[in-house]
Amino acid sequence: MIYNGILADIYIKKSRLTNTPKFIIACHLRKEKGVQDVINALALVDKNLLRKFKLDVYGEGPYEHYLKLLVADLNLEEYVKFRGSRNDLHLLYHNYDYLIHASHGETFCFTVVESLVSNLRVITTKGAGNILGLVKDGENGYTFNIMGINELSNIIVDILKNEESMNELKTNQEMIDKFSTERMVDGYLNLLS
Repeated sequence: MIYNGILADIYIKKSRLTNTPKFIIACHLRKEKGVQDVINALALVDKNLLRKFKLDVYGEGPYEHYLKLLVADLNLEEYVKFRGSRNDLHLLYHNYDYLIHASHGETFCFTVVESLVSNLRVITTKGAGNILGLVKDGENGYTFNIMGINELSNIIVDILKNEESMNELKTNQEMIDKFSTERMVDGYLNLLS
């Protein structure tokens, strides 16, 4: 299999988690991406715990207006900020601790790969968001069932209570090599020859 390559060297690598976990969502804002599931999961978290919570949502799309209304209806504006579309996420990922990717279906998920290359922990849906099987529960992230709002809420609560016990951050060189642009080009050249 020849994977789509990324320029791993342009991603700033996160070296340690922050005391107050920061979360990021980066996707096209449409229903299938499950951002509404994340917002509904946050509504289940005790407001005292949410004081430690910050989520920045990067992206635009047809579901954006609905998502903003949902955040307002659930009184989550203090915790969830919409940042619009950016083409320099490779310079921003390291400012966060966790990517939340609640997708209901993917073909190849660059956001998950880019986050892992940047040493972020990834919280994603089983199968759909973790299509390449890169996220290992308790090692480099967490997985939950599609539309598993209660599961996701529990994961967030555990993180905010500092009850998670994951290994220290380390660069995953094997994954960087697997998704490198060089490996992709070599794969196609070998295929052509």
